Amino acid sequence: MSTPAPPPPPSTLPPRGPGRQLWTAVTKAYVLGAGELQILEAAGIAWEAHQEAAAHLAAEGVVVTSPQGMKANPAVAILDRTGAAVARYLKQLGVSLPEEDVKKIKGGGGRPAVVRLPRAS
Repeated sequence: MSTPAPPPPPSTLPPRGPGRQLWTAVTKAYVLGAGELQILEAAGIAWEAHQEAAAHLAAEGVVVTSPQGMKANPAVAILDRTGAAVARYLKQLGVSLPEEDVKKIKGGGGRPAVVRLPRAS
């Protein structure tokens, strides 16, 4: 019996974006059910937001100037929330990114590799 072809990425993930790269890496490595694909889609959307926030943070810095004076860059909170969301979704799927890939991706690019964690019996 052959493995089914990976499903195409949903339209909610921009072409050539990091969320689509995550989708492609996971669906090439694993056969996921419909509910799991919805979780992966949510992870991809969160990963897109995470990468966008990281780019803003890199460009603007941790502290920004506003009409009220200096304040924490809102991208810091977005980065924190979306990073936690991605981790939660991938844990739910039993998928993790190896540490070296996490460093490479956070450092400005690279394609994620995935490792399936054993499911509890």
